Amino acid sequence: MQPIIFHFNCPLCGATPPAKPLMQYLEKWQVCPESDFDALLEQYGGALKEIRCGEARWLTKKVNKWLDRIIKTIPSYDLMCPLFIKTQTELYCQCNCAFCNTPRGERLCNNHFAIWNKACKVQAANLLYEFGIVLFCILRQLPRWATPNQLRTFGDLLMLNQNALSSLGLMECTSCGRWTNCLYGDGTQNNRHRCRWCIDLAGGMRLRLVITDNLTIKAEGIQAKLPSVINGEIMPRTIKPQSRKDNLKNT
Repeated sequence: MQPIIFHFNCPLCGATPPAKPLMQYLEKWQVCPESDFDALLEQYGGALKEIRCGEARWLTKKVNKWLDRIIKTIPSYDLMCPLFIKTQTELYCQCNCAFCNTPRGERLCNNHFAIWNKACKVQAANLLYEFGIVLFCILRQLPRWATPNQLRTFGDLLMLNQNALSSLGLMECTSCGRWTNCLYGDGTQNNRHRCRWCIDLAGGMRLRLVITDNLTIKAEGIQAKLPSVINGEIMPRTIKPQSRKDNLKNT
């Protein structure tokens, strides 16, 4: 069972391309030209800049601090948010999306995906998390075009990304490491806390009804093999938020 990407929509532009295996998607970034990654950085930074300019209540001083550091660390591109509002129910992407390659055009605006300056923190967390996976892939492959300075910058971005994620006050899936507002399972070995993406990957809620000795009915989870950060199938847990001591060194 393989982890997939675009299970719901593109985390950057909101398009709904067909879901595909994550490892197959990452093959593109293993051999991508510098211009493709530059375009992703520009659009990613533009989306974060829009989030930072928003007035959402979840934008605490701590969150804003890490967003500011990410934006400052991204090389001096013309950071461009690809989305703007067209109607109350439609967004418009003004360029080809660098993340999912969907051409410019209309995107749906709904309860799960909004313009970036009005995004909820789960939408922001999905962007940070999935961009982090791409960035980790770039760092593992060490593309020929990347200079030592660029690689150091990308490493700094990855760490800042993880700090921004942890500052959102969300819960971390024990299977894939995604940060979200709702996890399923009771936390036991056979029923670990998992996000909606992992639950769907395992075949829905995976529940069965069981009649107990006292003739009551309860639902039990059916264990399934899922992609795991622990086994290195996604992004390893060794990439952790910086400690307070490390943070002070960077101030």
